[in-house]
Amino acid sequence: MNEDIHKEDIFVKKLVKEASLEQPGDDFMPSLMDKINKLEVENNIANEPIISSKGWFTIGVIIVSIFVALLLSDSSTIGFPDYNFSFDNIVSLYSSVSISKVFLIGLVSFIFFFIVNITITTKKYFATH
Repeated sequence: MNEDIHKEDIFVKKLVKEASLEQPGDDFMPSLMDKINKLEVENNIANEPIISSKGWFTIGVIIVSIFVALLLSDSSTIGFPDYNFSFDNIVSLYSSVSISKVFLIGLVSFIFFFIVNITITTKKYFATH
């Protein structure tokens, strides 16, 4: 058994020594570069901003108006009003919850940017595919 493995090992070593490194043809590099250039021309995508300056201005105005509206409101916290549902115990649970201005501003900002991100990402994805 050992002799068989030894013979195979010698045979493999001999094959590896005899095998030479294959060299590409003379026109390999120019041919490859031509193919790459053709792919670049076919897949040429213009570098343009995802959100235009007009879009950024609109987003800025919306954000500033939300912040101003929330900061100039009279109450220090915004609570849930009591509604007359048939489930009185659920209503009483939510009427005691109050939300601070900072949390509300953060939550509104997060939701806004999440929606903007999803909208822009899906438009860009479907525009390229």
